[in-house]
Amino acid sequence: MSLFVITYVLLLQAIVFRFLGYMLGRNSIVYIFVFNFLILALIILYNFFFSLYADIPIIYEIDLGIWFKVGLLNISWLFIYDSVSLLMGLMILIISFLVHIYSVSYLSNDPFLIRFLSYLSLFTFFMFLLITANNFIIFFFGWEGVGLSSYLLISFWNTRVQAGKAALKALIVNRVGDFFLLISICFCFKYFGSLDFDLIISIAPYFTTLIYKNIFGINIFVIDLITLCLFIGVIGKSAQFGLHIWLPDAMEGPTPVSALIHAATMVTAGVFLLIRLSYLFILSKNVLLVITIVGSITAITTALIGLVQYDIKKIIAYSTCSQLGYMVFIAGSSNFVLSFYHLLNHAFFKALLFLAAGSIIHAVAGEQDLRKLGGLIFLPLQTISFFIGTLAITGFFFFSGFYSKDILLSNMNILSSNTIALFSYWVSLTTTLLTCLYSFKLLYIIFQKKFRGNLAITKIIFSSSNKIEMYIAYPLIVLSILSIFSGYLLQDYFIKNSLFFNYTIVADYNLIEAEYIPIDFKIIPAIFSYFSLLCIVLWYHWINKHLYKIKIMFILAGNKFFIDSLYVYVSNLFLNSALTLYFFLDKGILELWGPYGIYYLLKKLSINITILHSFNLFLNLFLLLSILILLLFSYFLIN
Repeated sequence: MSLFVITYVLLLQAIVFRFLGYMLGRNSIVYIFVFNFLILALIILYNFFFSLYADIPIIYEIDLGIWFKVGLLNISWLFIYDSVSLLMGLMILIISFLVHIYSVSYLSNDPFLIRFLSYLSLFTFFMFLLITANNFIIFFFGWEGVGLSSYLLISFWNTRVQAGKAALKALIVNRVGDFFLLISICFCFKYFGSLDFDLIISIAPYFTTLIYKNIFGINIFVIDLITLCLFIGVIGKSAQFGLHIWLPDAMEGPTPVSALIHAATMVTAGVFLLIRLSYLFILSKNVLLVITIVGSITAITTALIGLVQYDIKKIIAYSTCSQLGYMVFIAGSSNFVLSFYHLLNHAFFKALLFLAAGSIIHAVAGEQDLRKLGGLIFLPLQTISFFIGTLAITGFFFFSGFYSKDILLSNMNILSSNTIALFSYWVSLTTTLLTCLYSFKLLYIIFQKKFRGNLAITKIIFSSSNKIEMYIAYPLIVLSILSIFSGYLLQDYFIKNSLFFNYTIVADYNLIEAEYIPIDFKIIPAIFSYFSLLCIVLWYHWINKHLYKIKIMFILAGNKFFIDSLYVYVSNLFLNSALTLYFFLDKGILELWGPYGIYYLLKKLSINITILHSFNLFLNLFLLLSILILLLFSYFLIN
């Protein structure tokens, strides 16, 4: 019940901030939302620890009544409270609370701070609605809500042209995934007769052999079609390869927005869909293979792109795409529990990296280009926070990322007898190396290399280096602690397959076996990580001088594998085709030979006949006699 109370308190908070915030004033707003979030955090923490120590599966549904009823379609306000929504809600609330606090200081000079805070609360509300929904309509309402909120937040600085373009790009690209999600919802209602998750999961096993169509001798099964359309929705929302182009451009919004989108809300919605409907996806082995391949390709390609970027926030954004690829391909290997484990760990250290990067950018007067930064180690809290976030994302020993990545790679090692799983295993190892490369490269350039900016920025840095505000410091400290300990604290509940996730996520018994594989295999990821440190040392001494030898890869990665260019080319092709068809077919053949052409011909003919008519009596009589003679001649000729 607590999650539903939290959901609607967040909605009320968003409405009050938006319409009454300017009457209450900034200070009052800050105190109100801090108090609200503390109360909500205490409520959800109480429920979490109660569920944890009870060690029993908690599944509780609440029906708030019928929303609408059309024929056989009966949609209720149906919500679910279980271990998945509880843990997800706890993570969202913690990060959202910290981002709200951080925003108060980060945007303290912005005249529209209160509007920004209301948008953040609205974003959190829609995400809570999404994770507690127990039917497709309520889920889709939350799904579209986070898309709308992201548009509002990315374009918050609407006087910047690029911010508006980035927000529109995110909205349009996500429409592709949303369209296929709608198709899958329609198919679910057609074949299952309901849109409630519980009912669909219960009866779906009886439809595994139902054929939708036979195309060229190949059977297209209904389950495959539904899950494939659902996964295309995931590709759009969770920025998988092909539809990932909106996520790096979303960096045009304020940094707190980036932290919330990348860590707790927008991009995690797609992975959450895989986890919530794991009992449906497990029925389609073909689609699971597709999920594994797409996730693997996403992980390695976006890591390569991140390696050659120079914008701090975009490097971290591409690392988000890469980590989402991890979550997706491990879900494709039927290990949804481990995907959820990495999602939670990733949320904390990714929020830490973004907020630390934002604090650094704030300290250097908005400079984000790595080529103009360096030597910022005298920013103590930012340095420590960024270092902890880097160690966590690279899977360094005993940090949060280590626990989920270690078991993830161990699990893929067990499954590597399968060709696709073997491909994913080596892709994941390579991605681990690339993640370490761009993460340590970022750390080295920002804090160790000599400062390469202008003197004006240098003076700003020195004057503000020891003046970090508490609203920025507290979120960094809390997230640093969580980035160190979250993996350890949650390890037993994810790996030992306790009753905590019974009946909510498909269990994978390989997790226990993965703990006991030979140490030779378990140490491979660590070897890759330490090898990356050596590569960083060599980067400026050897690699930069010999880039021409691997020029093709750097051209591909530097141009983002030409995916953006492909979209531009295709859109221009469609535009030119549309214009050609418009002028040649619509304005040409159809108009000239259609009604408009006939009308134009008759009009022209009537004008010419009118010209022949004049007030000269003799000329008119001559024309009349000529016409009569012509008619008589024609009559006699015919007869």
